[in-house]
Amino acid sequence: GTSGYGVTDGDSSGTSAYVYCVGGRNRGQTVGVVERLCLETLTWSRAPRLNAPRGSHGVAAAGNVVFAVGGGGVRSNLHDAEALRVEGTPGDDLGSSWEPRGFVSEARHAVAACATGDWAIYLIGGWGDGDSCTGAADALILDDAFSFSDDFGRNFGDSKADPRSLKGGRGWVPSDADLKSRWRSLPPLSTPRKLHAAAGLRDGRLFAFGGRTSDDPNVGPTDSAETFRVPSTSDDGSRGVGSSSSPGSSWKPVSPLPAGGACACACVDDADRRADAVYVLTWGASSGGSAKAVPTTRSKANRIDKRARKAGEAARLAALARGATEDVAVAEGNAARAAARVAEEKKETGVARSGAEVGGLWRYDADDDTYAFLADLPLPEWYGFTAAAHEGWVYAIGGSTKGRWTGAAFRFPVGGGGKGDTGDGEWEELPGMEMVRRRTAAAVVRVRR
Repeated sequence: GTSGYGVTDGDSSGTSAYVYCVGGRNRGQTVGVVERLCLETLTWSRAPRLNAPRGSHGVAAAGNVVFAVGGGGVRSNLHDAEALRVEGTPGDDLGSSWEPRGFVSEARHAVAACATGDWAIYLIGGWGDGDSCTGAADALILDDAFSFSDDFGRNFGDSKADPRSLKGGRGWVPSDADLKSRWRSLPPLSTPRKLHAAAGLRDGRLFAFGGRTSDDPNVGPTDSAETFRVPSTSDDGSRGVGSSSSPGSSWKPVSPLPAGGACACACVDDADRRADAVYVLTWGASSGGSAKAVPTTRSKANRIDKRARKAGEAARLAALARGATEDVAVAEGNAARAAARVAEEKKETGVARSGAEVGGLWRYDADDDTYAFLADLPLPEWYGFTAAAHEGWVYAIGGSTKGRWTGAAFRFPVGGGGKGDTGDGEWEELPGMEMVRRRTAAAVVRVRR
């Protein structure tokens, strides 16, 4: 449940839902424009503007509150977060504005944000004011029924963002309002990255997928992915939200993106009947286009992934048998899985995968650590778009296609997310946003009728 955030976690009955598309870049300009798509009528309307225009930022929602965090501002990277509480029924005047919601220690853009249900918001990774990616990860706990456990304090100390030691942002100084909401620092990503995807599950598991690790034009995007479990306790002493797993002190590798390195976005369906499905959308040309070496059918993709997983698991077990630590064994297993995937792709297609960034929609099963290919992207060479999910649909919005900015919006049926749901279907084109933009960010906001 939530405290003061309007909608009970996971409960979509008696609510109206909107996809809020917040800020972004409009032909070189950083904008504060906010538009929302009503998921009942599939129509767009304007919402209150951000206080600070921002692009390449993070957006996540908890119930009827949407948060915008970090990103690149008009003059420099941003430290601060702001939030909009959405009230009223469809058609009512919003009657609200964005308010300060604290700050993170490191100003950065090309970040990813996510939520764990309705009890915490996170900002993960990005590109700082310097010349390298950052692995910084920050958390804002929202529900008074949840607090960081003693484990968190013992492992990471007093990790609240300190206004005396801010990094980047051209000397930004937090106001009294900013000081009221204090973000905490989590352990950094194992692989610092930018333009990546992030997702959170209600049990406290966080994930980061793909992205770039360098600005070097000779270094392509990474296919690596990793996970971390937030060490949180509820008021009844249980771990996370119904979680039986122990928290970690560092990020751990999971299966890499199956189609190779790519920048990406990700989302979780807040009404999904399963608790472990993450939808990952990679930016790029669809597999049926320029990247012909990547399997274009779901059966091929899943067959290749199954064989590669088997090879990776065999390598992991062999490493453990010779006395390697679990971390070393996992790393060797992931390397073997990646090598096996390349070999299997060559066997299936006759050529090894090129370095092209392959766009597509995948369902990642967090419990099984597997990916299932669902669909190619609906637009050619589609980059910089954002995504959100709600009640069996994944929405993809904005970005640029063949180098041209777009306000296009599409949705794809993913069903309930279950293992038996194939995701068969087609992308449905929706009305587009009024303002074309890329590097925007979106989240689903639920409001009681």
